[in-house]
Amino acid sequence: MLAKARERNIIDTVTEQQLNELIAEEQRHSGALSLANVLSWIGALTFAFGVILLISANWNQLSSVTKLTAFFVLLIGTHGLGIYARKTLKMEIISDGLHFVGAGLFLGGIALVSQIYQLDGEYSTIFLFWFFGIAPLAWCLRSTSISFLSIFA
Repeated sequence: MLAKARERNIIDTVTEQQLNELIAEEQRHSGALSLANVLSWIGALTFAFGVILLISANWNQLSSVTKLTAFFVLLIGTHGLGIYARKTLKMEIISDGLHFVGAGLFLGGIALVSQIYQLDGEYSTIFLFWFFGIAPLAWCLRSTSISFLSIFA
């Protein structure tokens, strides 16, 4: 459409380029419930459940240090890849999905530490810790999916 407008001399080349940039920016910031975002969330949840199942299948053979090290590597890795995807690759949907996985892993880490060190507590306390852990992340990243997750928490 813009190319036809430029061919008919309705707009110039600079205006066409600026409009294309505006369209690309608006598409990147489309709503939280776009198909790509929903698929990203489903993929993130599937990955998180797969990691949880892998760990639970081998739970008795793993030492406490191995469990905690694996948790921190996964947590730092997912958020690190999320930052890399957002800043370097300009793939905000992939980045949002990775940070969503990281927020889910944070809840798993709270449960892991609680189980390793035999900490007793209420479920409400766990969700409160989870909320205080991911609410700043939602604010810093301006992430809609993590905001929804913190509201759920």
